[in-house]
Amino acid sequence: MSSASGVVASSPVRSSESKFKMPTIMIKPAAVVRWAFPPILGLALFVCAWAVLSHFRTELPNPIATWHSAVELFAHPFYNNGPNDQGIGWNILHSLGRVGLGFGMAAAIGIPLGFILGRVKFIGDMFAPVISLLRPVSPLAWLPIGLLVFKAAEPASIWVIFISSIWPIILNTSAGVSQVPQDYLNVARVLRLSEWKIFTTILFPSSLPY
Repeated sequence: MSSASGVVASSPVRSSESKFKMPTIMIKPAAVVRWAFPPILGLALFVCAWAVLSHFRTELPNPIATWHSAVELFAHPFYNNGPNDQGIGWNILHSLGRVGLGFGMAAAIGIPLGFILGRVKFIGDMFAPVISLLRPVSPLAWLPIGLLVFKAAEPASIWVIFISSIWPIILNTSAGVSQVPQDYLNVARVLRLSEWKIFTTILFPSSLPY
């Protein structure tokens, strides 16, 4: 009896241990090789072609010289010897700041404008030819306009990021709002919801994926 009761008493413990046992992750070497071999082979072929080309064109630095220059460049990323001689870390931070400011301004203007264009058909039809005319313009074509208007490179670069980002934001937001099922809007009209309530409970959640 005692042995049987011991087996019965220990079985819940064993079952609970097996229940909470972490699964073992099996990594197959063959799968890793199949995943890593194609990109490694592509990089190796690229480096070999680069080395062969630099052998015949001495003015082109070879991969080894480029590697040493890159190590030296990234060894001290935040040195500052004046406005024209700064480390790559400062340059990356300045570039990210420009991108964040330009894209943030585009989102702050483009998202509300996209909601208005998608919600009010008359305004959407009114601005449609303007957007269709300006949207295909190359970002490089906006740079001279920015330099002419702002007279400086810093605001001109932010302007190019802003004008290049605002069109996809407007169009995607407008498309998301226009794709909201009409039944939802009809129910909101029956319930006499305010425009703000329609925006927060229907338009914004439905258009968020866009």
